[in-house]
Amino acid sequence: MNSKKSSVYLFVAGLVITGLHFPINTGLDYGFQFGVNEGVTKGINTYFLEALIGEQFRVDIFFNPLGYLLMFLGLVFISGYGKCIRNARIFTVTGCVVSIVRLLLPFVLSQYELLQPLIFLVAAEIFCMAVIMYSFMVACKKQIDNYLYMEVGKDLLFGMEIYAFAEAASYIILPFAALYIYFARGAYVLVRVLSCLAIFYYAVKVLKYTRQLHLFEKKDKNKAET
Repeated sequence: MNSKKSSVYLFVAGLVITGLHFPINTGLDYGFQFGVNEGVTKGINTYFLEALIGEQFRVDIFFNPLGYLLMFLGLVFISGYGKCIRNARIFTVTGCVVSIVRLLLPFVLSQYELLQPLIFLVAAEIFCMAVIMYSFMVACKKQIDNYLYMEVGKDLLFGMEIYAFAEAASYIILPFAALYIYFARGAYVLVRVLSCLAIFYYAVKVLKYTRQLHLFEKKDKNKAET
């Protein structure tokens, strides 16, 4: 199998792992109880934080740092195509660091110092994923011409935009869902489903165009001929 094509498969596997979110409770305590330790009435910020990280430590079944690592390994073996692949590598490393810090932060900061840094890290991770997906799309477009250029760009950009929108919307809706507002909980489930569908759409399109258009193979063929 072509080594570059194997790298694309590795990248796609990492993308799907990172893009899906199914947290499970580990039973490990953070060391504080929401709204109790400092004698403060439980407000919307506490409800939001509780929904964001859970009463006990939660970890994603699809472990984000592993996903970023797989994406990085896939991108390492893809060279050329301007700055886009290099940018994607940089943001896989950045995203991995952000996701690890996000996991460890509740054990470092107190409950009432935690919300704003976590919101920043959530936004940073969404941004990293958007840049990675956009950069990979540009790398794909650089290898083709004529009408397919528009088709590939449109499909991959659509998947990236829907994913970024759904991820951002889910965290905007989360405080209202945490307050058990009926429509908000339903909307939260819908945007989470939309996020999963968008990441699968992007991954399937990448695999489809890689096979059909022989993406990331030309440089290897040129080396073999020389």
